[in-house]
Amino acid sequence: MIRAIGMLDQTSGEHLLTSKLLLATTAADVSQPLPLGDNNQVLLQAWIESSSTSLASTPVQVQLQTSSDLDNWTDRSGFVVTLSQAPAQGTYGTYGGSDLLQAPYIRLRFEGGGDDVLLGASVRLYRA
Repeated sequence: MIRAIGMLDQTSGEHLLTSKLLLATTAADVSQPLPLGDNNQVLLQAWIESSSTSLASTPVQVQLQTSSDLDNWTDRSGFVVTLSQAPAQGTYGTYGGSDLLQAPYIRLRFEGGGDDVLLGASVRLYRA
């Protein structure tokens, strides 16, 4: 497994949370935590680089989680990217109102489909 944890692209402000993550059949994994700093919105992007079979019946899900203490993590309802084919890419963004994030830390939870999947994910942080 090769991970590029929390790398920041200075030109776009995008944080690469994982790259070339091998997610085994029906397995789950999480990224390293990322502090939000002064930000309260996230644009989440995930992509599948390869999979040896169709993911139509058992898609891969990338779930945004938040934490106040780095020990207890909560799934953010609705902040999930579901990918059901390879290669594929999906994006979920938050842009205001009740979607503002209150916790100081985020991470991504990756849940595998029915086959070994190679995937990546990044986030871009914003302030409302």
